[in-house]
Amino acid sequence: MSTHSLIGILFDDNIEYVYCHFDGYPEHMLPILTQKYANNTKAFELVSLGNLSYISQEGAEAFHIDQGEGWEGNQPVQGASMGEFKSDMERLYADHGYLFDCQKKQWLHIKR
Repeated sequence: MSTHSLIGILFDDNIEYVYCHFDGYPEHMLPILTQKYANNTKAFELVSLGNLSYISQEGAEAFHIDQGEGWEGNQPVQGASMGEFKSDMERLYADHGYLFDCQKKQWLHIKR
């Protein structure tokens, strides 16, 4: 069974985010995000990969790069509001959401 999550970036009241299929629980995700993706550049690089199968200390697996799926349908959602982010958490059965706040330079955890 998978623990789905959304991973995104919060900047200028806009959110850009992707779906992550596996291991979205905070005990797995937060150490990786706070250690490997702890600044604006790294967080943007992660989200720019598009929808993800998983992330680990070794890296991330993106559907369109590593699994041969098309870019269309796996692109990051851009220009979303917090309401849209939370709505997509419900729609995609994502138990957890993670947002890198570019102003505060920290990861936020949102539970569905």
